[in-house]
Amino acid sequence: MLAFLEQCEGNWNHIKPLTTVRGQKTKVELMIYFKNFAHGDSDNVMKGLLDALFECDKYVSGSFDFDYDRINPRIEVKIS
Repeated sequence: MLAFLEQCEGNWNHIKPLTTVRGQKTKVELMIYFKNFAHGDSDNVMKGLLDALFECDKYVSGSFDFDYDRINPRIEVKIS
């Protein structure tokens, strides 16, 4: 969570982890870049990330995709 927030622009004056608003959707899009073909399930990565970033992910929707990058494995996160 801290690594994510360090890379985000803006002033984070709210409680961490991130929060959602009751009845209002927060959309999260992930692009997962695995190092090689030996990796976990992408849906488990999504769930783990949502649990790490959001106090309550009840109102979070979104999608994920994956690819491979041997040199720079990473997760790109877009929240709207």
